[in-house]
Amino acid sequence: MVFTIGHTDSNENPTVKFQTRFSHTPTFAGILLSGLFVQPLAAETVSLEPITVEARYWEEDPNRVPTSASLIDNLSDDPGADVELIQQATPNVTIENSSVQTRINIRGVSGLDSGLQDPVGFFVNGVALPLGGNQLPDMSIFNSVEIVKGPQGALYGRNTEAGAIKFNSIDPSWELTGHASISTMTIDSGEGSADGYVFSASGANELVDDRLAGAIEIQIDDNDGPFYNELTDSRQGGEVDRSSLAASALFVAGANTDIIFKTVIDDHDSGRNRFRFESGVNQTDPFVTNADTEGFDNEKTAVHAVELTHGFDKFELTSITGVTDYEREFEIDLDATPAPLPATLYDLQNDSFSQEFRLSSEDANPDLNWLAGVYFFDEDSDIDFTISPMFNTTNRVTEIEQNGQALFGQIEYSFNPRWSVTIGGRYEQVDQSASQSFSNAMLNTQYDADLDSDEFLPTASLGFLADEQNFVYVSYSEGYLPGGYNYNSAGDADSFTFDEEHSELIELGWKNTALQNKLSTAISVFQITTTDKQIVDLLPGFIQSVSNAGETESTGAEFSIAYSVSPLLSTYFNLGILQTEATSFVSNTFGMPLDLSGNDLPYAPERTYSAGVRYESDNGIFGHLSVRGSDDYFFDSQNLLEQSSFDVVDFELGYQFKNARLTLWAKNVTEEEIVSRAVSTPNGVVVEDTLPRTIGLTFSAEL
Repeated sequence: MVFTIGHTDSNENPTVKFQTRFSHTPTFAGILLSGLFVQPLAAETVSLEPITVEARYWEEDPNRVPTSASLIDNLSDDPGADVELIQQATPNVTIENSSVQTRINIRGVSGLDSGLQDPVGFFVNGVALPLGGNQLPDMSIFNSVEIVKGPQGALYGRNTEAGAIKFNSIDPSWELTGHASISTMTIDSGEGSADGYVFSASGANELVDDRLAGAIEIQIDDNDGPFYNELTDSRQGGEVDRSSLAASALFVAGANTDIIFKTVIDDHDSGRNRFRFESGVNQTDPFVTNADTEGFDNEKTAVHAVELTHGFDKFELTSITGVTDYEREFEIDLDATPAPLPATLYDLQNDSFSQEFRLSSEDANPDLNWLAGVYFFDEDSDIDFTISPMFNTTNRVTEIEQNGQALFGQIEYSFNPRWSVTIGGRYEQVDQSASQSFSNAMLNTQYDADLDSDEFLPTASLGFLADEQNFVYVSYSEGYLPGGYNYNSAGDADSFTFDEEHSELIELGWKNTALQNKLSTAISVFQITTTDKQIVDLLPGFIQSVSNAGETESTGAEFSIAYSVSPLLSTYFNLGILQTEATSFVSNTFGMPLDLSGNDLPYAPERTYSAGVRYESDNGIFGHLSVRGSDDYFFDSQNLLEQSSFDVVDFELGYQFKNARLTLWAKNVTEEEIVSRAVSTPNGVVVEDTLPRTIGLTFSAEL
């Protein structure tokens, strides 16, 4: 897997593809300069083809894109690939990868805790995931990931207030290819160690001469997980049983018409006993739980995409039809103690259909790029949620129907060889309708509500190409996070709904290539202002409401440098600096206003960084050392629960045979103690541990 801000050496020296940004920790500089750990550059990390991104729907050099865009390539080469890799690839990103949710915080912008909607837009093969990161299939089933920061509502619509992350699965091939790998691993846990394995295989070939090509990839992940329940002497609470499939087919329907079908199916069964008390009388050690219910968490997700492209004389038509299906059912011991309280139960079904048509310019005129499109979607959600605080069992059954349509367009014009301007916008309309039945020992009621919103989201940028090595840009964009329904903690019609929030981004950036394209540098500064921020208020009776009473501001800078020392040796370094503040933020707790103005935003450290060295010798030995880290940050808007600063070290060391490779790898070598989630309760702080030290051995071979 490689990170890209890429280029190709103009002197025919293959250049490593990688994207990164800097950070703060001086300890890594010592490791990097010492040269004690280096990773060989595997064949997959070398490319003679120019690197391109599609942040604006057309292929272009990332060093000419007037926004922050990153690429992670060859992802399927990493058997342990997960969303944590996004932190390694780009700065000012913090991730909650917990059993509750997968939530990615970009530049301090995050959504409601346990919400159905996410301010980061997740797209699989061009199809939006309605439930964001929670609906994301296994990361390592994808080939590449593109990260576009900042509000991207003009092109990608709702749920891109913080940015868009685009995942691409295996592509069809006209030539016979095949790949297989098996990994075994040992995971440090709360009591001894746990074992696991990952098996993957893929193949592609022409199926009908000059007409049809296909590809398929499967992956099986089975491990005991790091969590140990001392009450039951069991590891069931953290076990993982996951199988994934990706398939694609390309049909050449005519001289100017291609149809590509892609599908990704993921079946994920795991334990759900992962919470422990970090303080109080029920306190336990990391990865040690003490609950009377092991629980379970079963998820099934499917994303199907059909993309049709047809070239006309002056423009190209693209049609993307998307269908998603997501099911999740879990049982959890929410009190995380041996107390015999009833378990919390959850059952969700979400289905969506989307259709997008785009017309775009061809590459014949380099001075003018344009696109225009329409988008439609229809989505249904059914949720059955039962929670039992203090033996008072409460059941909420929610049905949500959503549909929307949008018109969007963008034009980029170069009015001379140095200056270019981009202007775009999107008009989007979303209609929502929902009902909820609420019942407990004292009350049985039902209520419903409709929500309608109309948004126009503009974007504009100005780019200046000083010379072939230096590109400067300034950009402005707007985004929003739709209003929605408080499915898990409402108690009446007033607490059932909340309105949309809005954000604005101003970004100034500089991108540079030097030393015959062997050195790439990117620097940007930005400011994001969010208004109508969605805030959770606590009400009596374990009820929560969501109000739009907050305003926040995120200001920061990002720096990335990637240097290809030689065709065999490369380095990268990333740094993110971020200052966040709740400029106006008043939450109500049982009727008492709590002014949180001036507080830091959750999951928003002041500094993040990542760095690495890659190496591959002529005799087949290769290695890779990478480090990423973060300053302290808070889990909550009250700034009471804090994650200490950390530095995570990973490495690989292996040997490349002719058509096979053997790799010894380790993650979180120094056993940094990191929690993905923390919640304050009357009995102490409950956390979920993450990133245990894992050591593995992978053997892979290809045709």
